[in-house]
Amino acid sequence: MDVRFTWTEDLSVHNDVIDAQHQELFAKINELLDAIINDHASDVVEDMVHFFKQYMEEHLRYEENFLAEIGYPETAEHAEKHAAFVDEYKDLKAQLDACDDKEKMAIEMESFMGKWLMDHIHKEDQKYAYFIKENNIPQ
Repeated sequence: MDVRFTWTEDLSVHNDVIDAQHQELFAKINELLDAIINDHASDVVEDMVHFFKQYMEEHLRYEENFLAEIGYPETAEHAEKHAAFVDEYKDLKAQLDACDDKEKMAIEMESFMGKWLMDHIHKEDQKYAYFIKENNIPQ
């Protein structure tokens, strides 16, 4: 069984940098899924935790700055959702740090990030993608 998150063009937010960042996240989550399925998640989980932390810091900051720059009217609300996500991540990270079972850590991380893909990129980010498209904002 091939379980993967697939990037499709309908997920584009009409910004090449953000789309590339999202595609990188899809690839990393798929890498983690592959490791879980092939029973070597313990080999990659630490790297994934580091990647996700760095990704959040860089991507969320870039996205919020971009939204403010283009005058997206829901920038503050979007930033609040990012802040809530960061808080959830910090809670998860504390749980992971207290856990000795790296396989369990990997599954929790994949579940958390997969939920982010479904809830945020598929739904919330599409709101500003619509704004960009409707207002003909150049990339």
